[in-house]
Amino acid sequence: MTLQINTLKKYPNPIFVETGSSRGDGIALALQCGFNKIFSTEINPEKHKYCQERFSSEINSGTVNLVLGDSINTFPSILKKINQPTTFWLDAHWDDGPKGEFLCPLVTEIKLINSHPINCHTLLIDDRRCFSTGTTWGKTITENEVMSAISQSNVKYNITYEDGFIPEDIIAVTYG
Repeated sequence: MTLQINTLKKYPNPIFVETGSSRGDGIALALQCGFNKIFSTEINPEKHKYCQERFSSEINSGTVNLVLGDSINTFPSILKKINQPTTFWLDAHWDDGPKGEFLCPLVTEIKLINSHPINCHTLLIDDRRCFSTGTTWGKTITENEVMSAISQSNVKYNITYEDGFIPEDIIAVTYG
């Protein structure tokens, strides 16, 4: 988890959607930042269960919605529930646990977001340093592929970079 509260506060929207819940640190930051509704998807049943226990009161209040499964399969149902501008934290990739259809589903996630009727979402894309590297999932995706998927949006977009694990490790995309 390389998302920091100061970075997340720069990109406020009513809704926060995360791919790759892991142990819930992104969910905790989104709660601290005051997002009204939080959706987080996780493919690993053990991590999903951990987050269910960690955020049980927020789940019961309806603020946090956890979804178990591969993000490319769960994203369409989440996107149907979104009717406001949303901040997306895209951090799903294989990490020695269960594998989804892709080791890194990022390009598919971006394409799904681009097809959403609201076109002023914010995308925060983690792990830029890993694209095109010898890491297991990193070698399956390039920054050019990510930028190509972003450019397929039918609206103007702005790209900036935020510090994460290393400087400029997070790609920040604002539309509108």
